[in-house]
Amino acid sequence: MSLRRVFVMKLKALAKKQGDKMKKEILKEIADILIERAGAVFAFFADHSESEGIYDVSFFSDIEIDDYTLRAIEADIEALLEYPTEVSNLKECDTAFAQTILEDAKTLYCANESEKRRFLAGLAREAELSKIKREILLARIRESGVTYEH
Repeated sequence: MSLRRVFVMKLKALAKKQGDKMKKEILKEIADILIERAGAVFAFFADHSESEGIYDVSFFSDIEIDDYTLRAIEADIEALLEYPTEVSNLKECDTAFAQTILEDAKTLYCANESEKRRFLAGLAREAELSKIKREILLARIRESGVTYEH
């Protein structure tokens, strides 16, 4: 292997290592913003940049946060990431939206693991109930032989 190729490989490895370190520092800054300004108990980060062209940052807080404050937090995080970002308070989201956000999210911060587990278990129960309700509704439609079409 040539000396040049070894140098390029080492340079790429160093760049990745520094990039990972910078990413961790930025994610830590995001968690700090959510803790200080929103009272986050736990928070998640999802990279939907390829599928939706956006990052999703979601958090759970017992503090009621007005829309202006939430949008200000969102603007600060978006500036930090230099990429379109949506910030959501999971306590204020409907179940289906929360499930979509958290589908492939990673934990960004967690001060209370049992509270996080309780919240996620509640989402799972809601999803199961929605599935059951849908199946019952479809069965009733099949029984009656009536369907609604445009």
